Amino acid sequence: MEEIITGEKLWTKSFAIIMIVNIIAYTLIYMLMAILPLYILHIGGSKFMAGIISAVFTFTCFITRPWFGNLLDGKGRKTILQIGNVILLISIIGYNLFNSTSMLLILRVIQGIGWCAVSTSTSTIVSDLIPPFKRFEGIGYYGMSTSIALAIGPALGLYIVENFNYSTCYIVIAFSEIIVLALGFLLNYEQQKKGKRITKSNQSPVIFEKKAILPSAIFFFVAISYSGILTFIPSYAVYTGIKNISIFFIVFAAALFITRPTTGKIADRIGASKVILPGLVLIIISLLLLTKSTSLLMFLVAGVLYGLGYGSVQPVLNALVITFAPVERRGSANATFLAANDIGMGIGAIMWGLVSQNLGFAYIYLFSSVLIALSMIVYLVLLKHRINIHANSSPETT
Repeated sequence: MEEIITGEKLWTKSFAIIMIVNIIAYTLIYMLMAILPLYILHIGGSKFMAGIISAVFTFTCFITRPWFGNLLDGKGRKTILQIGNVILLISIIGYNLFNSTSMLLILRVIQGIGWCAVSTSTSTIVSDLIPPFKRFEGIGYYGMSTSIALAIGPALGLYIVENFNYSTCYIVIAFSEIIVLALGFLLNYEQQKKGKRITKSNQSPVIFEKKAILPSAIFFFVAISYSGILTFIPSYAVYTGIKNISIFFIVFAAALFITRPTTGKIADRIGASKVILPGLVLIIISLLLLTKSTSLLMFLVAGVLYGLGYGSVQPVLNALVITFAPVERRGSANATFLAANDIGMGIGAIMWGLVSQNLGFAYIYLFSSVLIALSMIVYLVLLKHRINIHANSSPETT
């Protein structure tokens, strides 16, 4: 296997291309997340079916992630990226060809496979391209690209649906995916080529890291609540008669964009506990506010609070995962953290679809607040103690 060689520059042609690819690709996924539940209701599907179809996407990602990780090392990053883009394009075209919930379920599985290939490839390519001494800066830019996509995607998708129709939105998404595919061919990068994995023959690849379980468990609860935000806010707004709900995702992403770059530095200076706990409290307040929201202003305030809370909790928990894990197991630690997000998003989509259908949308956010309160207990009883032990036994700060 070839050695990964990086130069001194961060903003190379390949890095710029992969950043653009990531922004467009995540924008398309967020567009679909926002409009698909509405589309399912539009064609006569139930709220529960909307949750199921949303969930199979994340469960497919969870199941195929380890497989694509192996393929990336054996077949090459660019190859897997482009295969994923083709699969995504096929699934997106299918949305305009079929309008039954059973076919949408199949298309969502296909899309999940394609998205897992694309998202795993882009994150790995970015890791390869960033110079070691600029890793924090580079990963920071990469994370910011998803925030930009979150600001654009749901708002753009809902705008097109409200002012045109679902078919037009799917056509826009398909043409945008063609652009992503074309940009992939311009990527002058193929660091990992077919070869033997660097693992012992008598060992299975380690996917999950036990030292990452506690931070990942807390993030699992956060991901369940996050699923209720991404998947059901548009439907909740329609139910309550709120218009222009696309602004919710803009202010949410803006709060996220502002918070993410600063929370890590704050945690280094005053401690992880003083960032995580207030962040969880902000999430609870925002969720409780959503249970009573009857105006666009209330939705927007809740969106800002959730963005500030999520933007505080997610990067610090991710940093703890990396801090706790041995250097040689950080890949497995990251996989554990991402798996917690996949499972939480998938379970949340199914559970909240069932809750909304039988109890109403407000109960999604009421029950979500209870889960976040439970995550606070896990933090105070288990994780905080672990942080203190690590701080006392390691020169690194948490």
